[in-house]
Amino acid sequence: MSSSRYLVRVTHRRNGRACVLIGLLLLALSIPVQSRSASAHPRPLDACAMLRASEVATLLGMPVAAGERHDDGLTSLGAYSSTCIWKVRNARLLLHDPHASLGGADFAILDVFSWPSGDAAESFLQSFWSAAKSNLIPMRPVALHIGDDSLWWGDGVAVRCGAVSFGVSVVVNAADRDKRRLWEESLARVIAARIHPRGIRS
Repeated sequence: MSSSRYLVRVTHRRNGRACVLIGLLLLALSIPVQSRSASAHPRPLDACAMLRASEVATLLGMPVAAGERHDDGLTSLGAYSSTCIWKVRNARLLLHDPHASLGGADFAILDVFSWPSGDAAESFLQSFWSAAKSNLIPMRPVALHIGDDSLWWGDGVAVRCGAVSFGVSVVVNAADRDKRRLWEESLARVIAARIHPRGIRS
């Protein structure tokens, strides 16, 4: 999935205001030209292999459906993109609201980018800081200690582990932002640890 499609999927309404995750749109502007033309090919990854449905269900305290994989493969930015969505099995799954993200269902979404180099992967995180500086996202990101670099941007957690970066968000309408952040950070730690042994820093 491309970064722009990721934004579309996680666009949703919270507290009566549309919260659009637009930081990723700056990726194309911030990635160095040499990274895009690098001869090395990124390692394909399966986002759904990063988390088991049972782990998501246990963390949220709600049953979830098996992960749905949506890959864009190799993108124009030189990264391999893989996305997985776990929908919560509750009444909202039956809403089918055409104006809401995923029909109004509650869900967790993971978008993983495998890059040719660590420098290219770092641009994923930098895009959020740049978006905040330009007032394109409603809050300044909060630095975290997950992987090689990480942050919480208000509606999800972004992490870099070597040449892999990912964003994970939880959209559960009945949960407040603090609760969602707790879930997102917990999921991010599990994912980072599976990407490489240094996934969780002390």
